[in-house]
Amino acid sequence: MEVNTSIIPRKKVLATFLTSIAALMFALVAMPVSAHANTNTLTIPVEQIFSIAPGVERDATFNYELTRLRNDAPLPDGATGDAYTFTLTGSEEQNIGPITFPRAGAFLYEIRNTDTPDSSDLTIDNRIYTVRIHVTNTPGGGLSANIVGVYVREGNTGPQVKLPTDDIIFEKEYAGALEIPGTDTLPIVKTVQGNPANDYTFTFRLEAQGDYPMPEGVEGRTLDITIDGSGREYFPSWSHPQVGTFTYTVREIPTDNSEYVFDTSVFTVTDTVTRTGNTFSVERTITNEDNRQVTSMTFINTYVGTDVEVQEVPPAPGVTTPAGPKPGPKTGDYADPLGMLIAMVVSAVLFFFTLALIYIDKRSERDRQVATVVAGT
Repeated sequence: MEVNTSIIPRKKVLATFLTSIAALMFALVAMPVSAHANTNTLTIPVEQIFSIAPGVERDATFNYELTRLRNDAPLPDGATGDAYTFTLTGSEEQNIGPITFPRAGAFLYEIRNTDTPDSSDLTIDNRIYTVRIHVTNTPGGGLSANIVGVYVREGNTGPQVKLPTDDIIFEKEYAGALEIPGTDTLPIVKTVQGNPANDYTFTFRLEAQGDYPMPEGVEGRTLDITIDGSGREYFPSWSHPQVGTFTYTVREIPTDNSEYVFDTSVFTVTDTVTRTGNTFSVERTITNEDNRQVTSMTFINTYVGTDVEVQEVPPAPGVTTPAGPKPGPKTGDYADPLGMLIAMVVSAVLFFFTLALIYIDKRSERDRQVATVVAGT
């Protein structure tokens, strides 16, 4: 009986091939376990809700801090010391991290807002969140990091409560100041010393000393108004969008008219806006250059021109009456017909009264002469 020796090598080759396939499949199965099970990085989602009154514009960026509670807890890149800082603008959600964990264990962090309100209209919650992260070993030598609990307290002394979800939410609210009433009108009183023949137009300027509210329709920080001669005029009113202190200056704008001495006074107008509950109020003060509070802004200009129609000749030293005749009235001072008629009647009465006195005096003299002649005979 002959033995077919060619079958034996084929069996060995098949056995070797099957062994190799088994080894390769084991390697392929084993490799993903160690490579894909290592989820040792994690981000923490944080949300900011910013509510603002309609029609009010405001910067809505706020600062936050992620702090580790143990010095061996890792932090995101860019951290300084035990804290990592970040910002949120408006209503925004952001994933903080990533944080890479080098080993298994429990790690605790705190997240808080580090801003303080800059006005009574801004409400900033003082919540402090505590985040608990567990990092566990996985089969094949990997790590798995997960948030296992989020706790919150109000401020540093409030009780800590575990949240049913992992949501970390900070709320900001800006009520605005749309209910603040407008300011009263701002009066300017103008006085001209002397009597010029024609009124001159004087200019006055309101100027905001910062990026402050101005009357409606005004672009920029200045507004000019004019007054012809002596008189009174008003700057328009305006409203304030928020509480605070707002300052303005009011001054006269001089020109090159050499017939006038212009007033160089500068008044400061201060509007102080306060809020008590939901009630807003505006208190206005006006101060002069000596920082003394005044009730009105009065500017005095002196006319030094040479209009002979209205200028009086100054008296000589020691003389109480003018050295020369005063000029006559301005043209048109007696344009009133009734006044002219009265003057004419008075003049006529005086004329006829004088004639009557002369006639009576002459008649009396003639009677005395006749009496003398009769007595002599």
